[in-house]
Amino acid sequence: MLVSEITNTMYELESEKAKLQVDSDLSLVKRYRSFHLDPPLAIRYRAFANAGFELFTDFVFADFLVTYTPYFSQVVFHPKLFPWFVPDVTPADFAKTISSLLSAAFFPPNSTISSDSVAHLQEMVTRWQKYLDERIFSLATNINNGQKMSEFWTGPWLTGT
Repeated sequence: MLVSEITNTMYELESEKAKLQVDSDLSLVKRYRSFHLDPPLAIRYRAFANAGFELFTDFVFADFLVTYTPYFSQVVFHPKLFPWFVPDVTPADFAKTISSLLSAAFFPPNSTISSDSVAHLQEMVTRWQKYLDERIFSLATNINNGQKMSEFWTGPWLTGT
């Protein structure tokens, strides 16, 4: 095999791998179901974009990849130790998202959310906690590393005047 043929083959494989990682189209996942990757791929997020709903959707996407496809065995999240912008995700935000969603007080008592929806959310977030405990979901840094560092950026301290 010529070097150019090997290079083209490697490029095609990397291209297919990239499509699998970023394409959320279920038909693509079904098309690849016939493949058996041993071991499954690990996906690594570069950094979180924002806390709040975007962090929640990052969890949902990671859950989908690990739980419902045979291609991914692990997701490594990369939070920011120093949040350069207000909504940047820190390790503390990561931990608080899980604990908040598991809290019975997360939804107001008079909310219109159905009990079935709450039960499904609890089931999903409990699975995320299990994945964290089993290191299927993990942070690129220790979950406690950013706490003291991020306090500077989020604390009510005065800057020198």
